[in-house]
Amino acid sequence: MLRALISPVRQEVVDAVVAAGPCTIAEVGRLLGRAPDSLYFHVKRLVGAGLLVEGEARRRGRHVASVYDVPGRPVLIRIGGDSPEAFRRTVNGVVQGAIRLGSRDFSRAIVRASVSARGRRREVWGGRAKGWVGGAELEELNAL
Repeated sequence: MLRALISPVRQEVVDAVVAAGPCTIAEVGRLLGRAPDSLYFHVKRLVGAGLLVEGEARRRGRHVASVYDVPGRPVLIRIGGDSPEAFRRTVNGVVQGAIRLGSRDFSRAIVRASVSARGRRREVWGGRAKGWVGGAELEELNAL
């Protein structure tokens, strides 16, 4: 499951379905500003990994489209029996993809004249925090 999320596009698809609920590929494409044709491969991989499930088809006029959803909320990711080194590489790939997505999304938003980046009604912001925790705090964070 984790390896399927190395792709930033697949992370976006899962995020969209979690936020919007059950969707067709065309609906996910509209939410992400992507052509639906560019998503079929990724959705197939997510279904194969168990991160999306195919539900009942939705009919719109004469068109019938499969509906996809996450298998549960919250989304729980099964971690395979990879070696510690392979697991670290996979987690690093997933996090690097998430960072690229966040950077891209921020860059697209901050340059739009219609987006407020100041004051109480700002719509975009960025931040970074670093901290250290003890053993009990670490257990509590991991439980969350």
